[in-house]
Amino acid sequence: MDVAGAFWLQASACERLESPLYARLLAAAATDIEAEVAVHDLVGHWRGDPVADALALRLLGGVHRAVLRGDAPELARHTPPPEASRRGPNASECSWRRRAAGFPSSWRRSPGRRRRTRSGGRAC
Repeated sequence: MDVAGAFWLQASACERLESPLYARLLAAAATDIEAEVAVHDLVGHWRGDPVADALALRLLGGVHRAVLRGDAPELARHTPPPEASRRGPNASECSWRRRAAGFPSSWRRSPGRRRRTRSGGRAC
């Protein structure tokens, strides 16, 4: 599966799991990847398996970190109460995509290792 397909797959899963904010963010990211703009510059040339490497979730982790650090105030107002995130961000609130290159890059430097928990050998 290509990178955009992995993002669409995760967006669909987020929608089914009632996480509309993350579903919309990932759908917007998938659109960027297909159009080779904004988020594509971060992840469009991923060398690993984007599904197995949880690439979409890594991006969301970076976004979440940016929200917690105060670097994405346009998203922060949608995250604290669950009912606020039901609406999701609109286009003007998605300026984070244009600033995504400024997010910490450590999460995307390599496909990473699959970690195991101490109990039962399940992946984290």
